[in-house]
Amino acid sequence: RARDKVRAWFHKLDRARNVQAGREVLERELKRLGLHQADLAQVARKFHAETLDDLYIQVALGDVGPSQIGRALHEESRAASEPPVAAAQRRLPRRAPAPSKSKFTVQGVGNLLVQLARCCQPVPGEPIAGYLTRGRGVTVHRADCASLLRLAASSPQRLLPVEWGMVGGGYEVDVQIRALDRKGLLKDLTTLIAQEDANVTDIQSDNVRGSGQVLLRLRLKVADYGQLSTLLGKLDALPGVEEARRSA
Repeated sequence: RARDKVRAWFHKLDRARNVQAGREVLERELKRLGLHQADLAQVARKFHAETLDDLYIQVALGDVGPSQIGRALHEESRAASEPPVAAAQRRLPRRAPAPSKSKFTVQGVGNLLVQLARCCQPVPGEPIAGYLTRGRGVTVHRADCASLLRLAASSPQRLLPVEWGMVGGGYEVDVQIRALDRKGLLKDLTTLIAQEDANVTDIQSDNVRGSGQVLLRLRLKVADYGQLSTLLGKLDALPGVEEARRSA
């Protein structure tokens, strides 16, 4: 009986450690992807986890990858009804979008100038919504963009349902990397980015005073969310890199 108690104590200790480790790994990944305020309860059930602790343990043991959870959160967000966007969709006439070679299909408004919002930089695979500006066409935001939600609160009639069309050419996204300022760091970063078939369109760096670290701000061109998620994970694993994440 004493042996059983000892075994149970170690099992409980291992579970607590795995929960903590899995939580830290997952929170780091979601923060990297700009999803740190995501609701994990629904997604946990998709991975047959009865509780969030069970999900954290799966992550800690490697049964579920944090990038898988990130993709599932995007799918969940796409399927869920965004209240202001859904209201705009109900007011607009519905018609099947015609095939398009542009990056977007805007339903119910004909051919308008469409541009990506610089504040949130949506990439294919993320839920999106459009906002009809004054004189500049439709600006496309991530559906959870704080700027979009503020605009929706003041002018909900300007919200438009937007879908990704046929994608080509890549999409720009800002990434922030904090790392030890070592020889060969920049070469290692750019080599890895090239190996992952992404491109660097701009790069800026600042030394973090008194820390021996450097803060790099890169603008990358990626094909979609999946490529971005994979690339951030590999950048984060490079020697000396403390953090690689999508800029807020």
